[in-house]
Order: sequence, then structure tokens, then C-alpha cells
Amino acid sequence: MTNLSEVIRRLRNGACFNSNKELGTHRTTIRSLHSLAQAQDWLSPLIPLPDESIIQQRHYQAGKPNPKEKILSAYLDELKRWYMEEKKSFVVIHTLLSERLAEGVTISETTLRLRLVRSNLDSSKTIETFDFGCAPKLSKTVTREFCACDFIVRKENIFFLGASGAGKTHLAQAIGHEAARRGYDVYCERTAVILQQLNAARGDGTNEKK
Repeated sequence: MTNLSEVIRRLRNGACFNSNKELGTHRTTIRSLHSLAQAQDWLSPLIPLPDESIIQQRHYQAGKPNPKEKILSAYLDELKRWYMEEKKSFVVIHTLLSERLAEGVTISETTLRLRLVRSNLDSSKTIETFDFGCAPKLSKTVTREFCACDFIVRKENIFFLGASGAGKTHLAQAIGHEAARRGYDVYCERTAVILQQLNAARGDGTNEKK
């Protein structure tokens, strides 16, 4: 059995969770353990690690599938069709889901899923999956402040500058996910695509709608 506490210690020391050979375990396990350690603040050298048995137990519990998430994922294609093609309201969509035996799915959960569908965000690029070990100069404190989305309330902008592969896109999308969870409408797209869409809209006279 993999010694999870040892993996966390190595992550603390700056090991990248993509380095599965260095850490001696499967990359999927490293990613899930990294997310758990980040949520528990175990990556901080100031926080003592719990016993290995506790880490194993929490890692096992974190890996259990969420039945509500499974239900929503099963109807993702229908969610997209109902919202994008048929323009149904959130309440109507929730009713349709209920008719398809989607027990336990609340309107707020359905609304969040629809918000994420239209946001164009990558579902894998969340703050839970962001590897701070590969971005040592990035302040976790500042990142948490961004994820709180107070800058939206203050009507401020955030710009990320850095070399290619530094995690700018992942971090931007992670903040987008946090904003969506807090009820904000989010849309993610590359600048080149947005400019192309605006030029096309100017050509057919729909630029005001854009």
C-alpha cells in the first residue's frame, strides 16, 4: 500500500504531482491526494500531518463518487440541449430532471451545472486541481483572495502574466469556477475566438447582442 503521508511530505518539498516516478505512485492517486492535502492545508510545513491511517481514511472517503454529481453528469447532454437549443428556464429543466428520476438534485445544483455548461470552462481546471508545487512563486494567500471573488464586487480586473505553461489559464478558469459557485455568470474563451466572434457579429449586424 502506498505511504500517503510520505507522498504529502514530498509534495510539501516541492515535488510536482505530475512526477509519478519520483513519488512512486500512480499519477491519479497523486492528483487526488494533492487535492485532499490542499483542502486540509496539509501542504503547509507548519501544519503537522495526521496519522497515516487518518490520511488513508480521508483519501478513501474523498474518492467516493457523489451520487448527485453522477445523476447530473448522466443528463449533461440533455441539460445542454434544454438550455442551449430549447431555451428552457432553470425551473422547467429541474422539473424535467425530476421526471427522469433525478432524485436529490436541487434547483441550485441544477442552476450551477447549467451555469457551468454555458461558461465554457474546463471542468478539470479548478482550484482543487491546481498544482501550487509547480508554481512556487504564486502566493496562496492572494490566490485564495481571488477565489473569494471580492474583486468582482469591487468591479476590479485581474491580469495574469507569466511564461507559457506557468498555469495562467488553469488559475483563471479555477477562479471562474469559484465565481460560478457563488452565483456569478461566467464565460471563458480565448481572445482570438472572441475577436473572431465580434467581427462576425459586426458583419451580420448582431454585434449589439454580443
